[in-house]
Amino acid sequence: MEINTLMADIRKCDTFELSEREKVVLIKVIKSSYSKKKISSYLKLKRDKFDFDEGPYLMKLIKYGLIEKKSGNLLRDGVSYELTTCCLLYVFLNMQNYSNLLLLKYQENTLLRNLLYSHFDPISIREFFPMISYDITQYLRICCRNLFNLLKSSKNFKAPNSEDLKKMLEYELDWQSKILLLRIALISSKGEVKYSESRQSLPDTSSNNTQYLRILNKMLTSDQRFLKLFNIVKKEFDDGYTEILNQSRNYDKPE
Repeated sequence: MEINTLMADIRKCDTFELSEREKVVLIKVIKSSYSKKKISSYLKLKRDKFDFDEGPYLMKLIKYGLIEKKSGNLLRDGVSYELTTCCLLYVFLNMQNYSNLLLLKYQENTLLRNLLYSHFDPISIREFFPMISYDITQYLRICCRNLFNLLKSSKNFKAPNSEDLKKMLEYELDWQSKILLLRIALISSKGEVKYSESRQSLPDTSSNNTQYLRILNKMLTSDQRFLKLFNIVKKEFDDGYTEILNQSRNYDKPE
């Protein structure tokens, strides 16, 4: 894990209480960042159903450090915006649902590269996200919240990048990744699939559930990154279980 880079990027971020209008504009930018359609120049705003008065809100989002303007041909291509690490942090902390296209678009971002794609192949996020979206969004929210809170609480320490803090963060993120793995493994074994909103209109029948579980099991057995974490957790569980049994036998021995 690139813990030093991750810590440095998160330290640049702050919390913002965005107005409702700022949230609306931010959502438009988020959707445009992974679609072919870009936010157009002021000459094209009306045709693309963007309000003329949204320009100042875009400037505020830039000032907050949530988005960055990309260079390009203004009249031909429109204006392109990229989300920053701080914006992704905001999304994961505050939004209940988002598209896997967002996660795929920014898979090289420090946050996603370390938290998500160290445990999942992009193909899994592309093909199986609807079945594990609830668990993924919860995982990212908890990781980002703990990361942000731990770093902010240590901001005034003399040695904020101390080895102790690094170990604390690594331990916390490692623990959350194992919880995520166990949740997904239990979904597979118990058949308790929590569908994303895009799937909620489908009838909750045993045939549909069986179909999705079959697809999910395919991911669990084909994603090498996921299997690597799975094998680590399995070994730790087996070792812990053996230790508990040994301790139990020692307690049961007559004196």
